[in-house]
Amino acid sequence: CALPISVGTPPNSAVADFQRARDLLNRSLSPSNIAAFFNARNRLRVAVSGADIASGKLSDKHLASAYTDKAVAQSMYGDIAAAFKDLDEAGKLDASSARTREVRAEILTRQLKTSEALAEFAIADKLTEGGPISFLTRGHAHFYHGDFVNAARLFDKEIERNAGSR
Repeated sequence: CALPISVGTPPNSAVADFQRARDLLNRSLSPSNIAAFFNARNRLRVAVSGADIASGKLSDKHLASAYTDKAVAQSMYGDIAAAFKDLDEAGKLDASSARTREVRAEILTRQLKTSEALAEFAIADKLTEGGPISFLTRGHAHFYHGDFVNAARLFDKEIERNAGSR
């Protein structure tokens, strides 16, 4: 989900950092990224509607992943309480899942609970080998937290990572 791009005016000393971060944010929300989001959303809706994840026929890791996928879909449809409930279940089943932490942080970012989101991203980073799953979502959290320098740095990394796929 795209986050609101208008935020309060930053202090004069941070205006340039804010503008650079905002511009990079807008560049990172390319039509191909937006199309990919909607395609993923539709795949999740189909997968979640047909999934019987409580049947117990999956390993704990796979069951945790299914709960995390379900939480993503629920958050996209606005059922945040159910999404957090499923993320709690996923965390109980697989406490080492960086993706579950990433999803929780993304939802918190969309709620503009940026301090909590940044804490979740920090935990996810400790659990992830090979770097963050998404620089873009971390950039959103920093942007809405008012940390425009780090937001711009992360948006730059996301654009660099995706440069070859356009």
